[in-house]
Amino acid sequence: MVMVHNFDSENSNSKTNNKILSFYDKKLLILVVYRATINHVGKVYGGFDMEQKGLSRWLKFITIGMGICGLVIYCIVLPVCGGDMSAEYPEFSGAYYPWLIFLWITAIPCYAVLVFTWRISTKIGNDNSFSLRNAQDLKIISVLTIGDTLFFFVMNIIYLLMGISHPGIMIASLIITFIGISIAVASAALSHLVFKAAKIQEENELTI
Repeated sequence: MVMVHNFDSENSNSKTNNKILSFYDKKLLILVVYRATINHVGKVYGGFDMEQKGLSRWLKFITIGMGICGLVIYCIVLPVCGGDMSAEYPEFSGAYYPWLIFLWITAIPCYAVLVFTWRISTKIGNDNSFSLRNAQDLKIISVLTIGDTLFFFVMNIIYLLMGISHPGIMIASLIITFIGISIAVASAALSHLVFKAAKIQEENELTI
């Protein structure tokens, strides 16, 4: 009877240890997957340094590029194209400034998103990808994007009802709206994952 009791105790301890290991394995899974993804991407693209600092530099380079492209579009392309359209279609000349001001307003959240993207890139470069700050910044990016997208869509409807827009422009705006919603959803999902990873990382550091 004593031998059976000892055997049962050993099985119970073994199962408990397995559960503890399984718990921490699951906690570490997302960190392992992240590292494996970075290493895999680095191998696929050969010479590209996709480690933390290399990834940070590329993200900052892309952020600067998007900022410059935005300035060109908002400060040069839109005013010039709008002026040409007003000259070609005099009946819509009164819509030039309402549309230009409206589009300039939509640029404000876009550049705010670039600022938060720069902050996230800096955190990644400091080997602090999974941080509560990054999770919060991604959440803010999601809110800014969905807000700007809804504003863009609603104003397109208002301008159409006011007679200073065109059904073709409204249809084209649906594509931009879809892209904006997709970015907002992706940012929210990333925010959730980074938040979970940050919590796991904190727990692991406390455990160690």
